[in-house]
Amino acid sequence: MFNIDGIIVVEGKDDKTALSRVISSPIEILNGMTGLNQKKIDYLKDLSKTNKIYLLTDPDFSGEKIRDKINKNIPDIINLFAPRSICTKGDDVGIENLQDDDIIEIFKNIRSTRKEKSIFSTQDLIDNGLMLFENSTLKREVLGDVLSIGYSNAKQLLKRLNTFNISREEFDEAMKIVNRMYDKKNKNAVIFGKFYPVHKGHLAFIKYVSRYCNNLYVYVCEDTKRDITLFDNSNLGKKMNIIDRKNFIEKEIKGYKNIIVKTLNEDGITSYPNGWEQWSDRVKITLEKDNVKVDCIFTNEIQDIENYEKYFLLPAYLIDPKRLGYNISSTKIRENPSKYIEFIPNSVKTFLELKD
Repeated sequence: MFNIDGIIVVEGKDDKTALSRVISSPIEILNGMTGLNQKKIDYLKDLSKTNKIYLLTDPDFSGEKIRDKINKNIPDIINLFAPRSICTKGDDVGIENLQDDDIIEIFKNIRSTRKEKSIFSTQDLIDNGLMLFENSTLKREVLGDVLSIGYSNAKQLLKRLNTFNISREEFDEAMKIVNRMYDKKNKNAVIFGKFYPVHKGHLAFIKYVSRYCNNLYVYVCEDTKRDITLFDNSNLGKKMNIIDRKNFIEKEIKGYKNIIVKTLNEDGITSYPNGWEQWSDRVKITLEKDNVKVDCIFTNEIQDIENYEKYFLLPAYLIDPKRLGYNISSTKIRENPSKYIEFIPNSVKTFLELKD
């Protein structure tokens, strides 16, 4: 369990239930805007005198109204933000939809605040396309994700930039990412992998990429001889075929409507890192058969970028090649699943009959 030094405030009981799966700290419920009366505000004020108070609201209009009201009454409250993309399940947007890993990441990315300073101005927003332009809303959403300050309108964004200890250098670097990511919005992307087995690093990577494209196709790759060797040299205790691995990913990303999991047979192709021409031809045939058209490729393997672009004539984007998000690999898990059980998702643990 993850522990926070303080008290967490959320909107409703379902939010509390979600956080309680991984957070051991006390959690207070507001019961929405209707429950945020003066009595509740005074109660939170009293708590803030002797405790750190963390506020996490839904990334929607109602959640922002609640946040504004509490911040006006309790200026020292610590604001936490969840990206709208990972809080959405179907038509529902809320903290209760967060996955366990997402919750922990939010609490790892807590921003300190400062007394508001006029470092950024309205002109900065205009110059960077964050207001007055057709795509400004989308750019603000991506910037909020990159800086971990949540989605906001232009006025709210300016206040947060000047309050959340964001330097000019950090803002400029974030905007470079925003502009790159915005270029990928409304495009179809693809990720390839063996996922033998799928681990939480894979899932975090997949979910992250899904925020920045229209549809993300995840291809689970199978080579019969290679996969038998992987199992024979492992300590997994149970073979997993390509359908098993596909099912694991689908279970773990349930609710992400723009992620589509497919399979790719690699039998007869020269082993990686050779055989790129053969492999790319097989991929192209499979994509055509699946009626899938992609505009870009994502990977965290720096050595693959050149060949992806050479053989597919598509841009390939590198994400977290040093595994800073999750320092784990399928190789480590195959060698010692018990040692790395914290990185194994529930569906795989159940399949392998592993216990925490």
